[in-house]
Amino acid sequence: MRKGTKSRSPKKLAPVIIYMVFKAKGFDIKIADFIEKINSNKKEFTKILKQAAIFYPTYFKRDRKTIILKKKKIK
Repeated sequence: MRKGTKSRSPKKLAPVIIYMVFKAKGFDIKIADFIEKINSNKKEFTKILKQAAIFYPTYFKRDRKTIILKKKKIK
């Protein structure tokens, strides 16, 4: 990320990284609930998420079909 941006602060970046890792591993996390728990707003969170996702390609490459099928089998 570029120097001098708000999104570089650990306080704002850490929740985004945690969210991306959990989603990439297949955990069922709703973004609205997660944002509410960390006391942030959706616009700022998604902006940082888009910037940070460039550095974690697994987030975009995750196989959503198998994750959904896995959830259905558990229920």
